[in-house]
Amino acid sequence: MPRVTYEIYHQRHLQLRQLWNERQGVFVLLDPKEQWAVHEYFLCADRPTETELHAHYVTLKVEGSSLPHRAGKAYAELGRRLQAGRPVQKVYAASDVNKGKVLSLRPLVQPRIDLDAYVTTSMQIVDRLAIEDPDRLREMTRNQKLDR
Repeated sequence: MPRVTYEIYHQRHLQLRQLWNERQGVFVLLDPKEQWAVHEYFLCADRPTETELHAHYVTLKVEGSSLPHRAGKAYAELGRRLQAGRPVQKVYAASDVNKGKVLSLRPLVQPRIDLDAYVTTSMQIVDRLAIEDPDRLREMTRNQKLDR
């Protein structure tokens, strides 16, 4: 298989970045490992400068990583599935699910951590634990070593 030139890599980065910004849901056509490879190699959720993107490309090329190969295969698979016109998302109302409709969930990898959502979720867990098992929460926090 021929190596991807920087120009082709750059075009694919732009194409995938646009796809990520406009139609994130299509990435569920890939399994999570493939999604991670595409994000890590093509940086579709990022806006690197031309210099940063080129440096990323060169670094991976010099390292001899398998990432370019894995991401290239995932990119091709995404293209095939998009061309085949496979439905990406189908939304069912709760009543439809109860009437025998099949509900399937597909993971969508988020390449960046949403810190606000993480903190909110963590606080909700702590609040719930405080209500349901305050002794366990006290024990967990007592064992924490805080660096000051």
